[in-house]
Amino acid sequence: MKRTLPQQSYPHSEDSEKGLIGSLLQVPQKVLELVAQKRFQPEWIYSEQYKNLLLLAQEMLKEGKPVDLITISQEAADKWPESEVNYAVAATDCYSFVPTAGNASYYMEKIQEKAAKRLAMQECERMYSEFGNGSSLQDVHDLITGGFVKVKEACAKPEVGNHDVDELHGFLDEAESAATGKVSECIIPFGFPTLDEETQGARKGELLVIHGLTSSFKSILAQTIVTTNVFRRPVDKEPRKALIFTLEMPHQQYVRRLVADLGSINLKSIKTGQYTKYEHQNFMRTFNDIEKVMKSRHLSIVDMKRCSMTESAIEARIRTFKKNHGLDICVVDLLNLMRFNSKSEKNRAQELEGAAARFKLLALELEIFMIVIAQSKDDGTIFDSKQVASSADIVLSMIPKFETVSGHKKVCGTKGIYVDKAREARRGWSMPVETKGQFARIEEGMPVVE
Repeated sequence: MKRTLPQQSYPHSEDSEKGLIGSLLQVPQKVLELVAQKRFQPEWIYSEQYKNLLLLAQEMLKEGKPVDLITISQEAADKWPESEVNYAVAATDCYSFVPTAGNASYYMEKIQEKAAKRLAMQECERMYSEFGNGSSLQDVHDLITGGFVKVKEACAKPEVGNHDVDELHGFLDEAESAATGKVSECIIPFGFPTLDEETQGARKGELLVIHGLTSSFKSILAQTIVTTNVFRRPVDKEPRKALIFTLEMPHQQYVRRLVADLGSINLKSIKTGQYTKYEHQNFMRTFNDIEKVMKSRHLSIVDMKRCSMTESAIEARIRTFKKNHGLDICVVDLLNLMRFNSKSEKNRAQELEGAAARFKLLALELEIFMIVIAQSKDDGTIFDSKQVASSADIVLSMIPKFETVSGHKKVCGTKGIYVDKAREARRGWSMPVETKGQFARIEEGMPVVE
């Protein structure tokens, strides 16, 4: 049985809300820029009429319409013709309420402060009404953990310091590292000399899309990038931290591939238990190396048993891992197998495109290198969506036969990596690779000149 608390008024400051709208109508461009800079949410305004006026001003600015007392009054009348509120009177009242727009920042701080208290009270009331004798422990946990997200946002303070200058000095550090021949810590190598030389590696905040036909070593390419940065780093460098979501193979199968690659142990030997003397010596050493890396949380593999593999579940797991352990590289294998909300009105192509765009934004926000693997059709386009690669910084496709022209001679190979897209490097070229399926490994190959 739900319980209710007595009705009460919530904290708010009508004067601050009127002052903000009045300031907005006096210098709209400046105040709207301040609203965006401080990440001020219109929902924090308690009065519906003042909240609507701010939302309308933002909408008008986005559409390129002038924002002033007359135009916003007319727009409001057209948008809400049946409203009981006379928006022309309300806007005029706000405009004449403040002599200057100089205190707009102060008004926003007061509104945000009241909103935090108000939202906290509302969440507590909601929980109180939901908690009945029949509430389970899980119900209580879900309500508490998910109930104060908006309160946390309202309590957040805008960033201090000069972000632009910090980023500028970060660029200078990278440039100086390049000038002295040092490998910058922000560079993430792919593990193939030619590819690393041409692209200068990847960087945190970037999205890499790897696509190819079935059994074209797409996953092995991503695995090579991970092992290069986690297991094969220079001795004086700390291993990077990687999180792998494997949607098409179980955890143990992925580990089996790692053991084969890092220990040069035939996959058949691992499956049958019949090792050569060399493989037997390497097996436990390799296993111990992987165990050490996993214990220190430098590598974590998530399969279908540990995650529902929906877009939101994967994002939540990435955020949690980054917060608790730190994270440099994240792999999602395979995008085409991701699950989406069945109630969504989007088609499959739109869902995949949206997921890729979301992973790109996540890479920028968390400062990680995202790798997404996708299945290709025979014509080279990605299954279910041709636009997935549009959000990527780098696109690599696994091609069944490497072929290019050097001078007047044709240079061929059995397989290759084709650079479809690279924002800051040469694109439209191929590199031969040598596949060693028995070791779950690919290496840069030597082209054959015909």
